[in-house]
Amino acid sequence: MSNSVTRFMAQLGVLRVGLLFSALSTMVLAPPPATAGVYTGWAFVPTVLAPVLAPLILMVLLLDTMMSAIFMIDKDTAERRRYRMIIATHLVCVAALVVRWLPYFLAL
Repeated sequence: MSNSVTRFMAQLGVLRVGLLFSALSTMVLAPPPATAGVYTGWAFVPTVLAPVLAPLILMVLLLDTMMSAIFMIDKDTAERRRYRMIIATHLVCVAALVVRWLPYFLAL
């Protein structure tokens, strides 16, 4: 198990793993719909900071998906497989991010 996770993370790369970790963090910190913003203390992070970062992370995931598709054009079979895995991972993360945050943004 550990070896496959390590191999998966190595194929993604450090920056993409950081991007996926950021997306996961915003999903965990998503407040319930219609939550008022709190501007002091730790409550600032899930009520103000996470709702601001979620759309930005979503757009960066989609941009990296597009760039991976562009880079995949000139590569051989092994690299194409790697880029397909990256694209699939990003699209799953985008879907999870949208499903998690959609109720919050619809309540605005």
